[in-house]
Amino acid sequence: MFSRPLGLFSTIWLLGTSCLFFLPEVHPVTKDTMNWTIVVVAGFTMIGTVNWFVNARYTFRGPKRAEELVKVKAISVVNVGPASAEPEGNQSGGIEKM
Repeated sequence: MFSRPLGLFSTIWLLGTSCLFFLPEVHPVTKDTMNWTIVVVAGFTMIGTVNWFVNARYTFRGPKRAEELVKVKAISVVNVGPASAEPEGNQSGGIEKM
């Protein structure tokens, strides 16, 4: 009920605050007073984009679908009771009494 409005609000908030982080701290902007955040973000964005087109779009499989998870959970486990390594007749732990 509230997920779409909250998602929209969160997206707008994130984009707005991200733009504020890119602004310079002082004017006039020189190489010493420049806010280098935009350069770093642009660099990582370019690296990620190149990686996507060169490699990731061919190898990325994504998350498993719910139908595949149901198949895994549908395998039943048989409960055989308490584990015992000894047959019922010999409960002495493998040592024969004389």
